[in-house]
Amino acid sequence: MGADIVLHPDSDNNHGGGFTTIPNIVFRNPTISPGAKIVFALCLRYERVLIFDIRRQLVADIGESFDQIAHYLSELSESGLLTVSSKLSGEEVISITI
Repeated sequence: MGADIVLHPDSDNNHGGGFTTIPNIVFRNPTISPGAKIVFALCLRYERVLIFDIRRQLVADIGESFDQIAHYLSELSESGLLTVSSKLSGEEVISITI
């Protein structure tokens, strides 16, 4: 038997501001590490918010090192799920490609 999932009408208030949906192509991909999946979900969440230092924000939100965040971003980039580029101003731009 399957389970029903029912969200209460004010579930955003009960769960710290809402939910972020992870596309199944990411969630079910066995070649992407769990940490990279979390980074991808946070990048989806961040796309609605202006963040000046996204790597620092990822480090703060996940509790991983800068090196580990760089590894996760590289993993996602190599998988074709996002691109990481820099502007002339030195800002880093992460673009979701799916």
